[in-house]
Amino acid sequence: MAGGLATSGSSGASAATVICNPANNHCYESVTVPAGITWPAARSAAAAMTYNGFPGHLVTITTAAENGFLAASGLAGFAYWIGGSQPAGVTTPALGWAWVTGEPFVYTNWSPGEPNDFYGPASEQYLEFWSPVGTWNDQNSTFVQFGYVVEYDRPTTGDDCKQDGWRKYLVFKNQGDCVSWVATGGRNEPGKNIP
Repeated sequence: MAGGLATSGSSGASAATVICNPANNHCYESVTVPAGITWPAARSAAAAMTYNGFPGHLVTITTAAENGFLAASGLAGFAYWIGGSQPAGVTTPALGWAWVTGEPFVYTNWSPGEPNDFYGPASEQYLEFWSPVGTWNDQNSTFVQFGYVVEYDRPTTGDDCKQDGWRKYLVFKNQGDCVSWVATGGRNEPGKNIP
């Protein structure tokens, strides 16, 4: 696993462990958990993390380019949880998947033969990175995996800041601060100025 490693339990990420993607302005971090972690616990842990004041969540992968960035950056660790799940009771392995953020689940990168509900109908309703690197597997919620990948969303355009959109980032005092941050290419990370 190259770069981007941290230990669980940190609520604020350090710049040394976070890799940012200039193509989508999102930042990512792989969190290693030596004792293992379940998907529900990883979801809670990721949601408690921040990077320069921007809130985290389990990674949501919405394009091939984003998935490729994660794989090429060494962030797509084998058996690391990612932010997709199926509602309880869905018995068709490929149906009903959703991202923790509510983003549309339109892109997939399943490992060959996946998803498959390996342990029986409705037995695997959480996503993890698998093999080959960057592909996905459905897995059971009781499994403890090596870690998880956190994504920190940041505004990309001024439109992301409008209509109270700036509030979701937790670091801006108002819409103007958010628009200014986008206009300057994020040169002044607002979280660095938070006491």
